[in-house]
Amino acid sequence: MFDLEGQITTFIPGKTPCLACLYPEFPSGWKRQFPVFGAVSGMAGNLAAMEGIKLLAGFGETLAGKLLTYNLRHMEF
Repeated sequence: MFDLEGQITTFIPGKTPCLACLYPEFPSGWKRQFPVFGAVSGMAGNLAAMEGIKLLAGFGETLAGKLLTYNLRHMEF
């Protein structure tokens, strides 16, 4: 998460690329900033929970191998 934006994906060991594959180097210019709006982190948490439920229950299409980005400033996904 950064500003009003977030990213979410699902990593499945041995089946999907890993975090180091997605970001082989530390992003330049990245700086941890606080505070984070609860709605931004809440969105990430809710999406992650839904991904876990889908993965465990075996229904729906997960984000395995995909990256979902969202921008809550413009409500774009």
